[in-house]
Amino acid sequence: MGIGFVHHGPTLDPNVDNIAPLIGSLGAAVSVADVNNDGWPDLYFTNSRFGYPNALYLNRGNGTFEDVASAAGLADVNRPGEGVSMGAVWGDYDNDGLEDLLIYKWGYLQLFKNMGNLHFVDVTASAGLRQWMNANGAVWVDYDRDGLLDLYVAGYYRSDIDFWHLKTTRIMENSFEFATNGGKNRLFHNLGHGRFEDVTDRMGVGSTRWTLAVAAADFNGDGWPDLFLANDYGPEELYLNDHGRRFILSRVGLEGDS
Repeated sequence: MGIGFVHHGPTLDPNVDNIAPLIGSLGAAVSVADVNNDGWPDLYFTNSRFGYPNALYLNRGNGTFEDVASAAGLADVNRPGEGVSMGAVWGDYDNDGLEDLLIYKWGYLQLFKNMGNLHFVDVTASAGLRQWMNANGAVWVDYDRDGLLDLYVAGYYRSDIDFWHLKTTRIMENSFEFATNGGKNRLFHNLGHGRFEDVTDRMGVGSTRWTLAVAAADFNGDGWPDLFLANDYGPEELYLNDHGRRFILSRVGLEGDS
């Protein structure tokens, strides 16, 4: 079959060695997209340790796969000073018909533009997305229905935490049932022409409830995509989209401990 990927968890500041297995249990992820438009779904695997590459398995259409991440420019992304991968999401943010890749990390986000012919270019800085986020999830969603995919990233640990150079070991949840001291989630509005703007506060979606995963769907049938947050250490959250103007936190049935 050709898939022999093994995930490697992060190695952390020795000051948290006693809880390192708990902290490092996250990050094994795979995302699926047809990256070369040949009609076959391809697979992108993420590693979470410095020096260990991510893998892009190209579907050959005959039941076999080939890792082309290095040649595509998507392998060597787990570096000191940059962070390690926690997962990735595919989306055609520039509407050129090719799936682009956002890697969310414990570290700086990375956005790779698909140039075609299995070649990707890091456009994070020019897109305005070079932000350190200890993230565990993300989703592409056109929240304002302008035809351009926007990006919602779920922070887990606070963004001021550098797991390899800790200033404090007080990094864990402040409650097992209603924690509110996690990393801040962020919504980036696609401005077009390859640029994004952070509209988190304006849109009211900056939850700090330790979000593990996020999904976008029209949950109330009004034609506008909403956001559902699967949170650790407390209740889930459903943000209803008010016609692209803002999001409103729903209180329906989600108040209890998850």
